[in-house]
Amino acid sequence: ENVGFESPNEFERIAGVVGAAAAVPEKVGILFPIKPFLSHKEGTVAVWLKINWAPKETTTRGLINFGRFGWLWRWTHQQFLQFSLFYHHLDERHDYGCQWKFRDWRPGQWRHFAITWSWSKRKRVMYIDGAPVAEAEIKRIPNVITEVRLGPDADGADELVFYSRAVDAAEVRRVYEAGKA
Repeated sequence: ENVGFESPNEFERIAGVVGAAAAVPEKVGILFPIKPFLSHKEGTVAVWLKINWAPKETTTRGLINFGRFGWLWRWTHQQFLQFSLFYHHLDERHDYGCQWKFRDWRPGQWRHFAITWSWSKRKRVMYIDGAPVAEAEIKRIPNVITEVRLGPDADGADELVFYSRAVDAAEVRRVYEAGKA
């Protein structure tokens, strides 16, 4: 049902939320091969990321990239994060979906991110630090997930977890609290 992940040995280690974490390589991020359990129809990804940019910057920033499926990111000049989805229909359209206006966001700070999606419920939710901050309808079945890449716009990644289902708010909160312990 869920698969935990420990930072691979080939990554430089940095101080994490608790213990060691993986340093995120600048400009490339950390790429994970996709396993059959991570479906474009339903799932959850949760991770602690050490932020390395300020909201007032004007550069596009990526935190979690799912290749042709979607990503958690900030577009140039926007003052919010968004969880966008891409669709596999011929028109290759996307929607910007969940959006969260920056609050209490500083470079060097560890933040917990969780994103869930469920095609059967037609819903996706973005969580920051264990709390739901944005929700949006999924109007069409999204593309398949072609990769999971953390960063490159974070200095570190810790406690990455994949779920094969869209977990609820209480479970996201438990994952967040466990990561702080």
